Amino acid sequence: MKNFKFKLLSLFALLLGTSSCNIGGVTKPSDKHEESNKVTESNNKEESNNVDESTVEESSSSRVHEGKIYKIDENNPNYIYLGKYPQSRVYDKELIEKLKTATDLDEDGYLEYEGKEYVSRSTIGTTELLYHRVDPIRWKVVSDDGLVICDKIIDNKYYSFGGGIDPLQVDGKLVYNNNYEYSSIRHWLNSTKNPISQRESFDDIGFLNKAFSAAEQSIIKTSEVDNSAPTTCFPDNNPFVCNNTMDKIFLLSYADVCNPEYGFPTADSENDYNRIKRTSDWSSYEGLSQKAAPYWLRSPSNDISPKEGKPLDGTKCTYVDFNGVVCTYKDHIDDYGIVPAMRIML
Repeated sequence: MKNFKFKLLSLFALLLGTSSCNIGGVTKPSDKHEESNKVTESNNKEESNNVDESTVEESSSSRVHEGKIYKIDENNPNYIYLGKYPQSRVYDKELIEKLKTATDLDEDGYLEYEGKEYVSRSTIGTTELLYHRVDPIRWKVVSDDGLVICDKIIDNKYYSFGGGIDPLQVDGKLVYNNNYEYSSIRHWLNSTKNPISQRESFDDIGFLNKAFSAAEQSIIKTSEVDNSAPTTCFPDNNPFVCNNTMDKIFLLSYADVCNPEYGFPTADSENDYNRIKRTSDWSSYEGLSQKAAPYWLRSPSNDISPKEGKPLDGTKCTYVDFNGVVCTYKDHIDDYGIVPAMRIML
């Protein structure tokens, strides 16, 4: 990170005219995997996140990679903007009335009005339409190899669609619901079709194709995502681990969020501000009512208390709670937050 920070700060100063990882050790799961009732006062502090994404323009703080642009946050050069997604709800009544009569859709399928993009959807249980503005996505740069982590919970989905604990047979292997390789969430992130589910084809509606243009996708690296047991909360014995995957977009692992090189504490039980993620208006509408909310990790949990003669319970997954504690036992069908990560060409 030192090299990247130096390069960013130097570039930042020049443009503004001023002077100016490998996965670490894995801890054993702690006993403190219960949801806390409150977030400490220090965890409620904002980390320079009060940014109106709609005001981010292509300006002197942009950095060009063979014609592909991401934007450096002028308030904090450790953050960048790349891609776009529905985030901020529209509350202005006059603007809402104008959007109701607007009909122009751009090439991405968004409602276009006065140079900004919007999307509408009905309120749950009513016919009222809510409008959200499509904003640039803010990412935190955490390593010199281009690892960036989304600044907030961008959406929320179930980990994997399926019921019960019975595994599927895929190429002679048992695939449980907490298998990341075949999970719904992985294929949604990468805009691909899930080979074990006919109903899950995310070519047009998945995150990668929805959030990034072809030019932006060209600077997103295809990463080998480590899904081995040492990256999970049960490093010595986890029967639910899957093959490594080759992805542009991925969720963080248990080991990632316990890696001090990425700015996290090694203790999974620590209420840590750096692990806390807040919702956007969009993801809050999608079911996460708290501003600080839980979000999925890719790592499967183990069968905490297997019973003799009973099949393994491969329905449990790992997540970060709203207070920054890493928890290891949540059903795959729950709608929890999504915090994408990826590696880009810096």
